[in-house]
Amino acid sequence: MLAIDILICGLLAVAVVVWWYPRMRRREWLLATLAIGVAITSVAAFFAYRWQAGVATATSAIFLLALLVGYFRPRTLREGLTFWLSGVTLSAASVASMLAFYWFPIIDLPEPTGPYKVGVHDFELTDDLRTGVHAIAPDEPRRLAVRVWYPAKDTVGYDRIPYLSALEAQTTARELGEVTPLGPMFFPYLRYSQTNSYRGAPIAEHLDDLPVVMFSHGYRGFKGQNTMLMEHLASHGYLAFAVQHTYDSVSTVFPNGDVVPMDPALVEYVLEYRERLATEGYAQEVIDVWTNPDLAQRRAAHLARNELPTSTRLVRFSAQVWVDDRVFVLDALQRGSVPYSVADVVALGNYDRIGSMGMSFGGSAACAMCMVDRRCAVVVNVDGEDRHAITFNRNMTAPMLSYRTDVRFYVQRMPGGEDEEGQNLVDFSYERHETAGLRPDLYRFRMTDVSHYMATDFGVFLRRNGNPFTESLFGYADGAEVNHVSNDIVRGFLDKHLRDGVDHSDGEFPEAQFTKHAAYVERHDTAHVREWWLTENPQDRTVRVVFETALGEWALALYPERAPNTVADFLSLVDAGGFDGLKIASGSTSSKLGTEVGVVSLPSTHLEASAAEASTDVSADSDNAVPQLSGIGYEHGVVAYDPGTDGMTAATWIIHLGESGRLRYSGIADEVPAEVGPLKSDDPIPFGRVLYGLHVLEGIQRGTLAKDRDSDLADRAVKIVRAYRVD
Repeated sequence: MLAIDILICGLLAVAVVVWWYPRMRRREWLLATLAIGVAITSVAAFFAYRWQAGVATATSAIFLLALLVGYFRPRTLREGLTFWLSGVTLSAASVASMLAFYWFPIIDLPEPTGPYKVGVHDFELTDDLRTGVHAIAPDEPRRLAVRVWYPAKDTVGYDRIPYLSALEAQTTARELGEVTPLGPMFFPYLRYSQTNSYRGAPIAEHLDDLPVVMFSHGYRGFKGQNTMLMEHLASHGYLAFAVQHTYDSVSTVFPNGDVVPMDPALVEYVLEYRERLATEGYAQEVIDVWTNPDLAQRRAAHLARNELPTSTRLVRFSAQVWVDDRVFVLDALQRGSVPYSVADVVALGNYDRIGSMGMSFGGSAACAMCMVDRRCAVVVNVDGEDRHAITFNRNMTAPMLSYRTDVRFYVQRMPGGEDEEGQNLVDFSYERHETAGLRPDLYRFRMTDVSHYMATDFGVFLRRNGNPFTESLFGYADGAEVNHVSNDIVRGFLDKHLRDGVDHSDGEFPEAQFTKHAAYVERHDTAHVREWWLTENPQDRTVRVVFETALGEWALALYPERAPNTVADFLSLVDAGGFDGLKIASGSTSSKLGTEVGVVSLPSTHLEASAAEASTDVSADSDNAVPQLSGIGYEHGVVAYDPGTDGMTAATWIIHLGESGRLRYSGIADEVPAEVGPLKSDDPIPFGRVLYGLHVLEGIQRGTLAKDRDSDLADRAVKIVRAYRVD
């Protein structure tokens, strides 16, 4: 609490006590003095962004009004029904004034738990190649505000930054209140809350090649909204960046003092949405997405919802803008194209493998970025829906953590949803439907009794002390404890999948974290999606094959109904141990369009004997033998049998890691353009997809086999230890 809060509460408490001693000498003068003191201090606090003081201002007015009445009728201040009614009213108003400060106190962020202090810098990056993005001027380049948290050595003599600067309190915070149910006066008082980040603190010694995470805020959010998580990671040796997506955020304050407000078109968009909701209610597609138990109807509603007028800006425009922002920032960081003031901090990071993170819409953008940028090694989606089409019914390319809050707080406000538990909005995303729930590196969980805004720092500030007014926004749990739980789970995931060789003091992720936080956390399984889809589409049944290497494990999902002979041949090699000890090759293969396609291949001595059997998936048509199309669409990570070309190239199994080439048109006939010509018997036959471990294969393909370039280690790194099927 601020000193002025304590002073106001103290004056009110004394005034109430004095009121109930009617025979006290000079009582009226003392009450008047106290009431005037409360009025002056509370008005001063109110204009200093402590809106909570407004209740005390009203209480002081009631005191002064009672004293004014008593001046003309002295007995009313000392006896009778008026005395008692006035006393009860003033006492209740004073208690309400104190509760306003108690329920909405000034709170500093909890200290992070890591061994390092936390330093912080703000800087700007400008993308001159993209102009007029949301901007008022069509020639305005894309300006982005970025904040970085890093491990610091010593913070003596350096100042902690407030949660909001004075300028952010006047701009960012007011807009933040306008786009939430809390109102424009609500957030500015957070300028008095202190973070644990020290601006410009010296970097901790002996650090290099730090794991990097990049975070995006929610739609209409700001870069500092998850400071507690960023400080937590930095204190444990991570380099944490947050990007503010200008115009789609609340006001962006740049380091030079420039302020770019939220896009006026977005303000109008929000107002129109609220008006539509008030007059028409929720669209049926939205209700079905949240509550319909029929998976087919819910899936259809998910796709239809993205076509609603209320989704247009997010899906058709902002979705791509945010991904482009993130890729641009990562490019700049990797090149070192940053201001001199942060160059030494930026140089600490490893940008070849980063953690892509985000909350709400930022979580959706973080996932979409991983589908197009192979530098993304892991992804964390903090309570984000899927608003990017690229991740619907697609396998996420990297290990993933998906953290959802309790949707009941949203669903039970819908017509007919009063008793509904609600559905998980990303059940159809980040995995193909036919293999949903089978990946060991995709973790889904839900925080019980926690609402959407609790996934930010706001829960730490506002869900405190049994406050009944914030339950609908934040849930029932304590905000600081909930943030501690989610931070612990996020770091456990990153330690396991991004930072190699970490000693997990609390045990192996995720079992240790889920056991420790069982009171808050529920696992979420998507096996029901797989079971439903395969009932409707039995041709998509898969058999999994797991490969173990010194670099890590990966798995393939094969389609025996779509390519029966090719799959059978491949599985016969697996069962016979034909891949055990085999050295994986990386390279490229020529496409009909004259491009080179990156692949990794799994040659085998068994192939010559089994090629005839595999070729039964091809039907002869005079001089032009055409592959029987499996219907497996082209995508990064498809696995195929390549019978070779005109006897010049040996038959082999290949895993396609390119974005174009012969595989592109060998799965579905109507995708073949005229210039490619008809498919032939020497076209690769797709028969499966990489289920998980794609980063291992990409590492082999790029030739980044190991940090230690010792030839013996590198040779071991590209050999399959063993391969086995999982039915």
